[in-house]
Amino acid sequence: MNRSNTSSNKTQSQNTIEIALQKMLENRDFEEIVALVHTDIRIIFPVVRFMLQGQGNTCIAAALALGKIGLPALPFLVSALTENPNYIVRHAASMGLSEVADHASISALIQALNDPHYTVRQGAAYTLGQIGDPQAIDALTRLLYDPHQYPREMAAVALGEIGDAKAIDALERVVRESVDQDMQRKAQEALAKIKAKG
Repeated sequence: MNRSNTSSNKTQSQNTIEIALQKMLENRDFEEIVALVHTDIRIIFPVVRFMLQGQGNTCIAAALALGKIGLPALPFLVSALTENPNYIVRHAASMGLSEVADHASISALIQALNDPHYTVRQGAAYTLGQIGDPQAIDALTRLLYDPHQYPREMAAVALGEIGDAKAIDALERVVRESVDQDMQRKAQEALAKIKAKG
């Protein structure tokens, strides 16, 4: 067999794999994708490409699949969160990191709380709450005063998930001073969670 036939067969095989992966992502067959990656780690690369393309639901599904793959995908997700110019990709990466829930991503997630796009800040706050590391408390308490409603509310939820008493003063201040009733309710719910753990 000559080199051009080998190259052509390789390209056809890659296209077949990518078409199959795209269908799995559309159907959110994450377990099947994880099984494939465990069979051949190189399959992680087309999943990463789907995430980096930034195409809405496919991008998010690819990031979630990477999160379910776990630690082998962590560097790709952190890089996408901290370096990608597309906010859809950064948001998707923050959601993928919630599936990995590894403390190695804490500093990148804290940095993402300052992202220019509110969905990225919201996703980073959610993931920090899922990880539950108290070192995120200071950054999350600052996010309670974000100009956009969703990151503010998610910061309160995340603080409740972390459950550290260090957040009580900031949450009580929100309950007293916020004019946003939804925000007050989220802060009250977070306080109740923290005090129940207490």
